[in-house]
Amino acid sequence: MLSDARYAEHRQGRFAGLRYMDLTRPLPFADGSLAAVFSAHVFEHLFPDEVERLAREIARVLAPRGVCRIVVPDMERIVALYDPSAPQAFLKGVFEIERRSEAAFAHHWGYTRASLAALFRDAGCSETHTRAYREGVCPDIDRLDNRPDESIFFEAIK
Repeated sequence: MLSDARYAEHRQGRFAGLRYMDLTRPLPFADGSLAAVFSAHVFEHLFPDEVERLAREIARVLAPRGVCRIVVPDMERIVALYDPSAPQAFLKGVFEIERRSEAAFAHHWGYTRASLAALFRDAGCSETHTRAYREGVCPDIDRLDNRPDESIFFEAIK
C-alpha cells in the first residue's frame, strides 16, 4: 500500500515509468525482453517458494547478459546483533512487525550473500556478484540503491 505522500508523488508523475504488479504471479514480459530488473527490500516480504518462482521468472525475462539487482536486509548482520537478554527486540527487528495490523508488511524470510547466489544460479543466471552500495552494472543504481548500512547489494547476470 502506498502512503499518501508516495501516492501524491505517483500522481505527479514521479513514478510514471514504474509498473506495479503481483510478484507471486508470472511476470507480464516476454522471454528475454528486459535488460535490467531492480528490486529493493521486496524479497524478504515474500515466502521462500514465491521467491524461488520469482527468481526463475526474472531469469526468464532477462535478455542475454541482462542484470538483476536485488537489495535485501543483510541477515548475517541482523543475526550478529542478537542479544540474548533482549530477544523480543531482535525478533521485532527481524520481522519488522509489532501488531497484527502490520502483518501484510512482515518479513517472511531472510537472505545472505550465499543464499542469493544459490537462488539465482538455480534460476538460470550465469554470474552472481555481491556489490557495494551504488556500485555495479545495473543502470541507475545511483538513484535506486538505498539503506546502505543494513543491506546486501547483489547482482545476477543472465
